[in-house]
Amino acid sequence: MRQIQQAVQNLGLSQHHLQTMTLLAMTSVELEAHLDEIALENPVIEVVRPDVEVAFAAASPGWDGLVGGEGLSSDKIGDVQDTPCIEEHLLSQVAVARLSEQELHVLRYLIGMIDESGYLSQSPEQAASSLGVEAAVVVRMVELLQSLEPCGIGARSVRESLLLQLEALHPDAVLARGIVADHLPLLAKNRVGEIERAFPGTSRQEVIEAMGLIRSLDPRPGAMFARERTQYVLADIVVEQTDEGFRVELGPAASYDVVLDPSFRAKAREGADGSAVEWVEGKYRQAYGLRASLRQRRELMLSIAEQLVARQKAFFAFGPRHRREVTMGQVAEDLSVSVSTVSRAVKGSFVQCRWGVVPMKSLFSHSTIARPPAGGNLRMMLRDIVEGEDRSCPLSDQKIAEEFARRGVELSRRTVARFRQELGIPPASERRYR
Repeated sequence: MRQIQQAVQNLGLSQHHLQTMTLLAMTSVELEAHLDEIALENPVIEVVRPDVEVAFAAASPGWDGLVGGEGLSSDKIGDVQDTPCIEEHLLSQVAVARLSEQELHVLRYLIGMIDESGYLSQSPEQAASSLGVEAAVVVRMVELLQSLEPCGIGARSVRESLLLQLEALHPDAVLARGIVADHLPLLAKNRVGEIERAFPGTSRQEVIEAMGLIRSLDPRPGAMFARERTQYVLADIVVEQTDEGFRVELGPAASYDVVLDPSFRAKAREGADGSAVEWVEGKYRQAYGLRASLRQRRELMLSIAEQLVARQKAFFAFGPRHRREVTMGQVAEDLSVSVSTVSRAVKGSFVQCRWGVVPMKSLFSHSTIARPPAGGNLRMMLRDIVEGEDRSCPLSDQKIAEEFARRGVELSRRTVARFRQELGIPPASERRYR
């Protein structure tokens, strides 16, 4: 019996540790989305957010030149425009009074499942299972959601989103619908000739015009809400110099937490329904575990930051030119934790100090951000090289790497390919007009 109890305790500890490590690896934006998703399914949880909204635009520039002294200006942190959230925008178009309580609940849930690109992250069957409602109700609310603006919102794929936009904006564009429905990969590769052959009786000019129409659509209809938000980030860690040394504190982005509503437990017990009480108690156990993992996440981040500051005192006191060589392994050894734990905490985290807001990862010597070349931002250099190439003979990744070398920057072909993909630039074979 004692062995069974010990095994159960070990299982609980491992689950708690796994949840803590999962939360530790999340950026503040990812953590907010994760907590919101849990709160949708657990009514006893209320998410506590930072006083100032955290926003980070996907189109923001790379961080290659940051340690050179051009961090994000701390006086603009939290400078957020008053723009409506996607839920407010969508629900403002709905005659809410005509929906049943169940339909409105399902619609709000579906809106909560829309990702940053505007796509539904769950199928109607999954949503119906999560909500405990009939699939037909979810299907009706999906159709309602997809009828709202921006056109294409609530789709399950790029193809479906583009078809929804064509149906709403260009109902007579038969050729464009056919290309999207059956030949989207050819469109992505600019294969005009192959698309023309797939539609006998259609001229090349008609195909080009249909392709242009499709490219005028928005493949990420939800991104407009993210773009309206500030380009700045909030810090996970704040470092201030005092007469006694350096004070290291958790920043606004690390203040996410959950609070528990005690009323559900009392209501469940009043009903004297054993299954309801058991269900509510399970939700409270989940909430207690989540709160403990969030607390441990904050403690780990603060401990790692304190050790990093202790080893990078010259940087925080005198600026980027005095940055020392510090590895994650050294900090991990200081705290008796694994290097992977330090890596999880550092990924996507930011430190605010007198020199601005900098990625925590840039303060470790193994970071690729540590020594930027004099040429400036590598991704911007890559974009300049591609924009200046001969379109009839686009540069391969190897040729781009050679051009970087000519400019005094050593990059491998694989690194060039990774940067190119991050910028959304297609390979050479797809940049050539066919």
